[in-house]
Amino acid sequence: MNGALAYLVLGAVAVAVLVAVPVVVVLAERSRREAQQRQFSAAYGSVEAARATIDVTAVRAVRDREGVVQAVRLVRRQHPQIPLPQAAEIVRGL
Repeated sequence: MNGALAYLVLGAVAVAVLVAVPVVVVLAERSRREAQQRQFSAAYGSVEAARATIDVTAVRAVRDREGVVQAVRLVRRQHPQIPLPQAAEIVRGL
């Protein structure tokens, strides 16, 4: 009987870990994104203000030659503090 109880407890612990780890990962990612958004707001205030700081000619050239994804990557390389959704909005607005 003790062996069965040990397996039951071990199974419960395994289930708890399998549930807890993804929850922690999701919460950490949410916190990171919120912090990045706060940094963006503090540094630029708006997408238009951020757009004014990038090399628009270079971004347009990359977008036209290599596509939108590469242009967004260029914006993010030039300004890592710009979150992905705002970088995509900047590229779409060019």
